[in-house]
Parts: sequence; structure tokens; C-alpha cells
Amino acid sequence: MLVETGFAPTPDLARLITTRAAASDETVVQREVRDVPGQIQQLRTDLAPGSGLRTVVVAAMDPRATEGQLKDVAGKDHPTVVSVLGPLAGAQAQITLAERTVASKLAVGAATWANRHGGAGSATVIAPPDGTFDDWTVPVGRRTAQETARALTAAGFRVRTVHALGEADAVPAIRGSASRVVVGWNDVTALAAAQTLRRRPGARFVAAAGTPAPTGLAALDALASGRLQLLVGARLKDFATAIVDAATTPVDAAATTSVSYALPLHAFTKALPATRAARADYESARR
Repeated sequence: MLVETGFAPTPDLARLITTRAAASDETVVQREVRDVPGQIQQLRTDLAPGSGLRTVVVAAMDPRATEGQLKDVAGKDHPTVVSVLGPLAGAQAQITLAERTVASKLAVGAATWANRHGGAGSATVIAPPDGTFDDWTVPVGRRTAQETARALTAAGFRVRTVHALGEADAVPAIRGSASRVVVGWNDVTALAAAQTLRRRPGARFVAAAGTPAPTGLAALDALASGRLQLLVGARLKDFATAIVDAATTPVDAAATTSVSYALPLHAFTKALPATRAARADYESARR
């Protein structure tokens, strides 16, 4: 098996993947791919006939360019392709995150909070900027942010969307916001928003989508302290399990539809037992 790490797994994710694979007597090869051209070049090598690889797991930084590469090898003797968190034409299996469900749970959490604090008003959604970036989480983050804006609008909020990739640009993007409700496309942008807004008077609801899981203990600590009110996503352990299971389960290469592996979702809050349990997924929590 090959895990083609165009998605540059964190050390914790890499450890969990290796542990799950070892339990199945599978070999994992993890590639370090830093940018879109590097990912496409690596795919060209790994998907070539005679590569000796059975499965290639792809988290596409640029889905359109990746699909073009898969199209080039269609019908040839090449490894099975598993797509991570995004449909790819030519992939035989995919790991899916129910983005609409994530958005719905975020909107319900925001509406529940707003009902206790004077009703729905304005809400700000932090979305990734337009364009292609050397970050596999951006495409799923963009789709989730769009769904979240729709769900908040349906819940009665006046929604404003700002754009940021990470902490550095999230701070200026949110600084001028008067919203009491802020939702980040990942926990990094949500935590930056919480830090920016913490000195303002009045209650705030700051939440994040998982892309697909908490990026580390910082998000779980923020939930425990109340700086972050909600994070909707999967556990990192479940993500690693899905990657290995999707890569090791035989699929019919001639099938016209791909096999889907849906990640189980949690609405992580301060009080949820799953929030405390998720700490075990991160190595630093064991020290």
C-alpha cells in the first residue's frame, strides 16, 4: 500500500496511520509532497505501470489537475486510487466528510446560543481565499464554508464571509467584524478569531469546522477553556482508520461508481465526553 502524502499528515496522523496499517500487516510508504507541481509529478510516478504499488491515496491540492492525471492513466494497469475528502473522477474509492451535515450542526449550535443571547443577528464565516494553494484542506474547507454560510442564513443570521488561510490573515480579516457569531473553516482560523475578539465586551460564539479533525490539542484546549464553543468534525483516529481501511479493502476496478467511506462526525463541545476522548489521538497528550 502507498499513502501518497500530498496531504502532508501531521506526526500524529502519520503515527495513527502506521499503527492501523501494522495491525493489518500492511506496509505504508509516506511521500512528502510540498506543492501542487510536486504532487502531480509524484502521482505520475506512482500511477505508472510497474510502480509496484497496490493503492495510492490522494488528497488533492488541485482537484482539476489531479483528475487530469488520473484520466491519463485510465484503462491502464495502475494502482487503485483512493480520494481523500473530495470526489475525483477516476478514483475507485473515496473518504468523505458530510460537509452539509457539518454546516447544519454548526448552524444549529449558533442558533441555540443566539436564542439564549438575544436572537440571531449577524454572523461571520471565515472561508479560504479563492484560488489553488499548496494545502489539501483548502478545497474541503471552501465547500464547508459555503455550506455553513447557507445554513446560517437559513437559520436567520445575516451572514458576512471573509477570507483567510491561517492565523496571520484571519486576525486582520476578523478585526473589523461586529458579529457575535464567528465560524472558521478550520480550527486555526477560529482560534485566531477567538483571540482577536476576546477583549471585546459581550458574549461571543466562536466555532470551527474540522477539516476533517481537530488539528491538535490547541483546539481541544480551547473547547475546554470556553474560548471555542463548538467544533464539528471527525476524530483524528477515525480519519486514520478510514485511510487505511479504504486503501486495503479490495475494489472492483471496472466499477462505474466509487466506494465511499464516510467519516463519523462529532459536535465537540466543552462537556462532550468525545472531546476528552479525542485528546488520546495526539502524542503530546500522552506525555
